[in-house]
Amino acid sequence: MGGGGFGGVGKSDYICRRMSGVNPCRPGKVINRLMARFLRGIILTVVMVLAAASAIAAPGWEQVERMPGRVSEQTSQPDDVVTATSDGYLYIALRQRTEVKLFTILGQPLVQETLQPGVYRFRIVARGIYLLKVGSATRRITL
Repeated sequence: MGGGGFGGVGKSDYICRRMSGVNPCRPGKVINRLMARFLRGIILTVVMVLAAASAIAAPGWEQVERMPGRVSEQTSQPDDVVTATSDGYLYIALRQRTEVKLFTILGQPLVQETLQPGVYRFRIVARGIYLLKVGSATRRITL
């Protein structure tokens, strides 16, 4: 009788039965289970990264009536541009048509638009340091 004391069953089959309950282990099933777990982990990670990326910023500038009453930081620049941050929004007041670009601190563009004179706000959910280029001037924005 083969199997060395395991009732005619090979030692690896006996161990697989003990580990898996009733069914003996089959290498193909174990690999399939591991691959399924791995792929679920990858898919979950991709979904979370995409959700975080979409939560960083809204798609564009929204025109508003005025600058907020309570402002965290306000800066006036020589080219008639006023910027402010408040409650997760970046506000900008322009006196003339200007190209506005917003980048992450790593240089990844978040938005690039040419805005008409007025007051605009941009929703930024993720706190951090951003670079705002208004016309030829570049400004560091901290939320």
